[in-house]
Amino acid sequence: KNQLVSLPDTLPVGLIEIDCSHNRLTRLSNTLPTSLTHLYVSDNQLTTLPDTLPPALTSFFCNSNRLTTLPDTLPAGLTNLYCWNNNFPDREVNESIPEYVARVNAFAEKASKDRIVARCACVFEELAQTVWHPSRVERLMLLGMDMEDM
Repeated sequence: KNQLVSLPDTLPVGLIEIDCSHNRLTRLSNTLPTSLTHLYVSDNQLTTLPDTLPPALTSFFCNSNRLTTLPDTLPAGLTNLYCWNNNFPDREVNESIPEYVARVNAFAEKASKDRIVARCACVFEELAQTVWHPSRVERLMLLGMDMEDM
């Protein structure tokens, strides 16, 4: 609760726990100490996580951020993962961590595709109204254009 907006890129070697919850962090370094076993970054403004988290990590709390995905691969020894209140579904009671990560990332991929499809539909509609607006078609026909050839 210190209003932190970032962590140093270089943290002490041998560090085993970081609790920087309730700050304003927007990103985490890709170079977190490999010795880290507990990472608490809940209640920040994170939108992404590093692709690789420390291999010794056993507890990771990232709830109440702005995350849309999780890293595809999490440390093998990770036993505590708390990520509720982000931009993806919460973890089910008996869901394994790998199953949850796969479900979250599939959800994010579908949401991305849905946004693309919706945007394409809007662009198509805008284009259709601009290019083929009835008044424009009428003017082309009055100019002798054969609409069947277009």
